[in-house]
Amino acid sequence: MQGRRPKQMPESTETTIRSRYSARDGLTGAFTRPYFLNLLAEECRFGLEVGKPFCVCLVDIDQLRKVNEQHGTSTGDTLLAEAAEAIRSTLDQQQWGNLRCLMGRYDGDSLMLLMPGCRLDRAEQFAHIVRQRISAVGQDKATITASIAVAAFKGDDTVDSLLARTEKTMCLAKQFGGDNVEVSRTAELTRDLASVSRLPVAWQGRPKRSA
Repeated sequence: MQGRRPKQMPESTETTIRSRYSARDGLTGAFTRPYFLNLLAEECRFGLEVGKPFCVCLVDIDQLRKVNEQHGTSTGDTLLAEAAEAIRSTLDQQQWGNLRCLMGRYDGDSLMLLMPGCRLDRAEQFAHIVRQRISAVGQDKATITASIAVAAFKGDDTVDSLLARTEKTMCLAKQFGGDNVEVSRTAELTRDLASVSRLPVAWQGRPKRSA
């Protein structure tokens, strides 16, 4: 029927992105940052066009820098790879049904999940399970936990505004000691943003990497 809107991102768009960027991070098996950010940009454009919801989850490994200092970067790399595998194995659980989740390497010690068609409450539930699974990673080598920030696409979001809101939410997660899930809800962020500027945590003010 003429004028019908597509129900998902055209396959040709994803194929074009694949042809322009190296797709996979060698350590974690996640998408590389440039590839992932371009997928996110396409999802934002698609969401703006058709109003389809999606969420992102920023997963930051709390103690990875300390692990690198105490046990060496090879141990840290192993734990990060195991954390990525914990996310994939969580997605494979039957309870998540047809939930679609794309994972990218966001930074040296963080991963980001893009969840097309997923609403905020379900993304939050998934994030809590992921946090529990990551806390069980590497018990025989070193202990790690994860802080997870969850945010939903709003109709006027750009990639920059969505990422900025997600990172501010991560600052709140770190403020509360890490090893938790914090959800971006506009009213709550407005109430708490003043405290973010005073956070004495390493994550705040982390320099941005170019895409």
